[in-house]
Amino acid sequence: MVMYIKLQQNFLKESCDNWDKFKSDNLVTRFVSGNISLEYYSLENVDAFRNQHLKKFCTIRPSRVLFTEINGTGFLNPHIDHNTNVTLNYYIQSIDDTTTFYEANNSITGFNYDNRNQSNIYNLKDLSVKSEFVANNNTAYLLDVSSIHSVTKTSILPRKFISYQWKDHTFDEILQDLIEVNPDVVLS
Repeated sequence: MVMYIKLQQNFLKESCDNWDKFKSDNLVTRFVSGNISLEYYSLENVDAFRNQHLKKFCTIRPSRVLFTEINGTGFLNPHIDHNTNVTLNYYIQSIDDTTTFYEANNSITGFNYDNRNQSNIYNLKDLSVKSEFVANNNTAYLLDVSSIHSVTKTSILPRKFISYQWKDHTFDEILQDLIEVNPDVVLS
């Protein structure tokens, strides 16, 4: 089962002088795991952001598009994302941080973040590594975030990306749509 795919063809302009101008002050949600915080912000200057697109990349409209930062260093526990099945992350600043996908060794039950009532965090001892990647800057990755995954963050600089999120679609549905809209897209 494929859990992520790197798009070799970009749909956003790489020459943006300041990606941070799209980050609003509106913090949509924040998760903390040890020394790491994962923060999702709504977009600022939406019209200017739309102009950053080189072309339409998908006909299935995302449930939401957010400016995302992961701050601090350490390990973001293995988890399944809340209210999102698939995400297309366009990495602005990644700096050698590793995203790892897992499969459960046996039937397992997750536990909760302090401020959530959904059990979506997992113990590493109950998991086996399935695949992993280090994101390249100015590159998009389609991720199945309904699968257990983690982030190992080694840089003190924030990991920044634009996150296109789909709540009611599967990884395969979004992938198929990407291929149909962009028949020349190269995936790896």
